Amino acid sequence: EYTYAPLILIYIFALFFILFHFIRLKIVSMDEKYLYISNFFKDEKIHRKEIEAVGENKFLNYNLIKIYFTEKTIFGKSIIFMPTFWVTFFSSHPIVKELLKDVDDT
Repeated sequence: EYTYAPLILIYIFALFFILFHFIRLKIVSMDEKYLYISNFFKDEKIHRKEIEAVGENKFLNYNLIKIYFTEKTIFGKSIIFMPTFWVTFFSSHPIVKELLKDVDDT
């Protein structure tokens, strides 16, 4: 007899890993002055001058960008989002460079 218990446990583990990993991602859009951040339930408009630091995690061209703020927002002191797909292995995503200009201007 074959038992499906190991497969079910693997499926549940994979589901929780995916949910934990992607549930924290935010939707971010921006204009010249503001970041518009959403998690589908809450929205916040944050001035780009409130950006304290920007970090990027590149793993097999799977970019995650983390923005740290000077003040706490409704999403906390930092957010993580995935930018549009960008094929590069040796340089930062263009959005990181643009956000870093805001950090340097303050």
